[in-house]
Amino acid sequence: MKEIEDEKLKSKIILATCSSVGENAINEVLKRPETENALKQDRIAREFRYVEELFVEISKNNLASYGLKETKNAAIAGAVKTLLITDSFIQQKRIENKYEELLNDDDLKLVSLMYVNNEIGNIIDVDKVSDLCKKNNSFFHTDAVQAVGHYKIDLKKTQIDFLSASAHKFHGPKGVGFSFIRKTSRLSPFICGGPQERGLRAGTESVHNIVGMTRALEISYNKISEESKYISSIKEYTINELKSLFPKIHFNGLSGNLDRSTYTILNVCFPLDNEKGSMLDFHLDLNGIACSKGSACQSGSSSGSHVLNEIQTDDLKKYPSVRFSFSHYNTKKEVDYLIDTINKLINTTN
Repeated sequence: MKEIEDEKLKSKIILATCSSVGENAINEVLKRPETENALKQDRIAREFRYVEELFVEISKNNLASYGLKETKNAAIAGAVKTLLITDSFIQQKRIENKYEELLNDDDLKLVSLMYVNNEIGNIIDVDKVSDLCKKNNSFFHTDAVQAVGHYKIDLKKTQIDFLSASAHKFHGPKGVGFSFIRKTSRLSPFICGGPQERGLRAGTESVHNIVGMTRALEISYNKISEESKYISSIKEYTINELKSLFPKIHFNGLSGNLDRSTYTILNVCFPLDNEKGSMLDFHLDLNGIACSKGSACQSGSSSGSHVLNEIQTDDLKKYPSVRFSFSHYNTKKEVDYLIDTINKLINTTN
């Protein structure tokens, strides 16, 4: 892409970190001397990190970032001032004012936020964000991987320009997903060549995966009311049982709030001493209980969860945090087994 030398044409993109791949790319940018110097001078650098870099490494969402090249007034190329916003601040009131301030200019902007956070389950108000973006002539992309198949999304009502989804989150085949792209978004091809995917991504399509994903999506939405009610009851039962076992237990983010978090995720901070805390993951795994320290994409990482590092107090960081995921396959009997397994760890003598 041709670099733009005119400062007035340089565009502004607002992104939220969406994956371990994205986090690694961000860290590489943040390590640069010029970035470190800029951050030292920024009194709100911890929350709003300005980086002179076009950041496009956001996992499956690359298409929207690479393809959105031009509009009548501006283009994305060269050195672009980027604002990276970690998901931990999405629920805080002051960020709304920051959005208003950032979007209140004539530059082209792309706002990319997770519909549902994959670690702590926080849900953003996509209607409010989309209205704000439309008001300020900005494009809005949402990583809806944790939302599609679990929540009804009316794309006629909510003015989302781009939406990304993944089939395995609604029990479809792994390795396939889809993107919604509004016709007015003017994307350029991500992979040039054949006419596949309406000319945006050339290459042979995995038809059997597409068919499987379509069928899984149909089933999930046909049963969405009954399954959301059932899975919510499993999550609520787990919360109550954990509270009985640990009166001082803490639920990270809003995951303990049934109204403000997804019903499929519960992120728990266990008040255990160092010795038993270090054994928790191993103990659960040994007893056949699948869970993760953060999100699944970070399960093999030694650096820990960047989301939890941002939102937890120093006292909470001393304790182990575990993410549990729920589906219609889970039962209260399994929750009882989980509680019994944890209880055995607590009562184990050193």
